[in-house]
Amino acid sequence: MRYAKQKGYKIKRWELGNEFYIRIYRDLIGGPEKYLQIARRHADAMRREDPEIQLAVPASGTGFFADSGSKGDYRQRWDQAMTQADFADAIAVHAYWRMPDTDNLDTLYHDLFSRLEQQWDPAMKYYRDLYGDMPLWLTEWNIRGFGNRTMNNTQLHAMFIGDHFIRILNSDTIALAGYHQIAARGKWPSLFSKAKKKDMASKGATVKRAAYFPFQLIGGVLAKAESRYDFTIGNNPKIKGSQDFPAGFSAVNASVLGGAGSQWYFLLLNRGNTEQALRVQISGTRLAGRWQLDCVANRDLAATNGGSKTNPSTAPPEVAISRQAGRWDSLLLPGNSFCSAIFDDTLIN
Repeated sequence: MRYAKQKGYKIKRWELGNEFYIRIYRDLIGGPEKYLQIARRHADAMRREDPEIQLAVPASGTGFFADSGSKGDYRQRWDQAMTQADFADAIAVHAYWRMPDTDNLDTLYHDLFSRLEQQWDPAMKYYRDLYGDMPLWLTEWNIRGFGNRTMNNTQLHAMFIGDHFIRILNSDTIALAGYHQIAARGKWPSLFSKAKKKDMASKGATVKRAAYFPFQLIGGVLAKAESRYDFTIGNNPKIKGSQDFPAGFSAVNASVLGGAGSQWYFLLLNRGNTEQALRVQISGTRLAGRWQLDCVANRDLAATNGGSKTNPSTAPPEVAISRQAGRWDSLLLPGNSFCSAIFDDTLIN
């Protein structure tokens, strides 16, 4: 803390340890009760240096997936113990979504979005039931299983990012979120990686991977938006679920934000492979006027920027942002797309 202040780093939020609920730390620290004693001493010392900081203690990702056996029991005991961290301002959680062990992107597609649809609300309830109104910091989130995962650096991964971020944005529980990771070697699910001739032609030292482009759209919207609004989506077809999560999911997922004047901003995900006519109502009224739509869209879920496990070497850049504009009543979301929309007009009854 003292070093950060001397350097002029304006760091206001700190996480007291990284994934201390995993086995290696269980052996080193001695359990959650011992951790709380150590963390409390650190919290007191840090606040003496800067009373304005916010501190989080780590809780496990159990809420996002069903653990079993003693490992799961210990993590749940850890989570329960963190309710006694009265010196903490928030709970820090990492969410890495499990994927079936398959190279079939269609199977991954159905499992991924069905899993998100059916596990998200129970996960939020798990943490609310434990920690009440204490803010949740989702300090790491991504798909689980780095390295050679088939969907890394594909259009499907770009769509996952859009879906997951929309859920974060629409949450009343999550106060902070950090995507992991920004840069990595090879075809990890990162935003950037080192350019290699065998992957793709590049004029620079780095390559923008498929994950980069949804964040570009997200950043453009959040830089201008001021408030989040409730909304409803009509004409939203249902897509079949997976074997493990059979309830399925709706084709379109969205978040609606307002900006200065009469500007409205949308983050829109079309999880269907066909175009969808958008019917959105905000506070019971609909939009009329013109829109601008920027999309990361590709009907081919395997589209990449520099190759994946299934296209390891010569795949050209296929994931990018495209733009269209027109009248709101004729807005069509491309198939398999994550989009941002800017609407500059009025609401009408």
